[in-house]
Amino acid sequence: MGPTDLLEELKVLRKGRGVHKLRIHELVGPRLRTLCEISQTDGYATPRALLTERLTAYAALLPADLRLAATAAFGLDQQVQHPFLQQRVEWLAERIDRDDRTARRRMNEAIAQLAEVMTAGTAPRPRPATRNRHGVYIEMFSAALSLDRRRRRPSSADASSPRWTVSTASTSR
Repeated sequence: MGPTDLLEELKVLRKGRGVHKLRIHELVGPRLRTLCEISQTDGYATPRALLTERLTAYAALLPADLRLAATAAFGLDQQVQHPFLQQRVEWLAERIDRDDRTARRRMNEAIAQLAEVMTAGTAPRPRPATRNRHGVYIEMFSAALSLDRRRRRPSSADASSPRWTVSTASTSR
């Protein structure tokens, strides 16, 4: 698989809403499917999540200016999730203080380098989250420990009320 084939798939992906297109699972090409580990049986949300995660990880290997251009091209960042590619080009142009044509060239360069990095296999693969048997994993955990209170014995009321919380996320994968 060469970067030229992948480049064509990335150019198709950046049009319209980028990774936020409807029916994204039908529009992802075979090379992107392989690189992002998207299966034919994945639902609607999983391909979008995997594309966003993997493209963000690969884009992190690009120089800062091209990272910003790649992020804008696909609408990976919440600030630039515009419905049209031209709006994302204008956002990038304003951000880098250049005209739209220069911003478009930066996007093209970023996508070309992204295709090279992805086909070279140099990007660190994101570590899969450890899931339990129900498909749930801990996405974020926070705890507070108070050391300024006197120690007390736990009562039966304490057993029924949670003393900590865990934020969980579930995926269909």
